[in-house]
Amino acid sequence: MAAGIGLLAQIVIRIREISPSQELWLLGGFLIYTSLTLIWSPAPGRGFRFVASVAVAVLAYIWGRISGPPSGISRLWLAGAGGMALAAVGLILIPDPAPIDALIPNRMLGMGVIALVVVFWHGPRSRTQVLLAGMLALGIGVSSGSRMASFVTFLLLLTAPGLRIPKAGRVLGATLVVFIFVLASTTTAFQERWSESDAGALLEVITFQDLDSSGRFDVWPEILKTCGATILGNGAGAADLYSRAANPNFPEPHNEYIRVWCDTGIIGSILLWGFLASVASGAVAGLRLGAVGGWAHEAALQMLVSLLLMSTTDNPLTTSMLFMVPAALVFGWSRAVRNRQKSKPSRRRLPQWPREPTTDNR
Repeated sequence: MAAGIGLLAQIVIRIREISPSQELWLLGGFLIYTSLTLIWSPAPGRGFRFVASVAVAVLAYIWGRISGPPSGISRLWLAGAGGMALAAVGLILIPDPAPIDALIPNRMLGMGVIALVVVFWHGPRSRTQVLLAGMLALGIGVSSGSRMASFVTFLLLLTAPGLRIPKAGRVLGATLVVFIFVLASTTTAFQERWSESDAGALLEVITFQDLDSSGRFDVWPEILKTCGATILGNGAGAADLYSRAANPNFPEPHNEYIRVWCDTGIIGSILLWGFLASVASGAVAGLRLGAVGGWAHEAALQMLVSLLLMSTTDNPLTTSMLFMVPAALVFGWSRAVRNRQKSKPSRRRLPQWPREPTTDNR
C-alpha cells in the first residue's frame, strides 16, 4: 500500500506527461470494472485485496510509461535480488524456516526472483554474469518448491539475449534437461513430489493421469461449476471464496484465468487479456523497428510469457510487490520506448543497450 501511495504521488506530479493509448484504456478499464464488481461480490474483503493489487500494478505501469527505462540497474533492484537469495538460503539451511516463509512465502519468492532477473540480464552484462544470475535464480526457484517457477526460470535462461545462445545450443540444452528429467523420474524423491500416488511412472505424470497437482485438478472444476458462465462476473473475491469452499487448504484458486473469469466475467477477461495482447503486439512492433532501447521490448515479452505461464498454476496477479509491480514497470518501459520510436522512426538496426567490454572467456 505504501508503494502505491508513493507511485501515486509521483504520477500526480507528472500527470501531464501521460498520453492515452489502447493499453492504458484497457488496463484502466479493468481496474475500474473490477472495483465496481465489489458491489455484488459475495466476498468484498477478499475482493478489495485483489483490487488493491491491480491498482498498484496500474500505478507501476503508468510510472514506467512516464519515467521510461533506466540506463542501468538500480541498487534497489539488486538489493531485492540479494534479499531473495538470502531468503532462499534460509529456506534450505534453517531447520524450521517458518518465520522466513511467513515473511516471504516460498511460492511468492519463486515468482519474485523471475521479475528481478529478467531486467538484470537485459542490462550490459557479460555472458558469465548472465549465466551466474540465471543459475542463482534457478536455485531460488527450486528451493522455493515451485515447479512452475523453476520451469519458467529455466525457459527464460535458455532464451536470455545476453547469453546469445544459437538455436542449436538451445535445442541441445532443452534436450539435456529432458534427459535429466527422465533419469530423475526413476527416483523415489521424484515420484513423491510429482506423482499423486507417490509411485507413478513418468508417462502417467506427463499425461496428467497421476500428476500431483496439490489438489488443483480437484478444486478448479468445482470453482468453475460454482461460478458458471457470466458476462458480469460474480464479483472480485468470489473465486477465493469458492476455492476455499471446495478445499479449505485453498484460500486462492491458484489459476488467474479462473480467477479473472469467475470474478469479472467476460467483460473483465476481455479487458485484462486484451491489455496483455496489446503489450505483446507493441513489444514485437518495437523490436522490428530496431531502435535503441529494444532491450525493454525483449524484457517485456519475457515478463509477459512468465506471467501467462505462472497464471496457470499460481497467483501472480495478487503477488503485487514481488511480481506484478516489476512486471507492470517493464510493460510501461516498453510502451515508453515505443512512443519514442513512433516520434523518431528508425529503419536501421541499432544496439539494444551499450555493452560494456568484458574480459571473460567467450
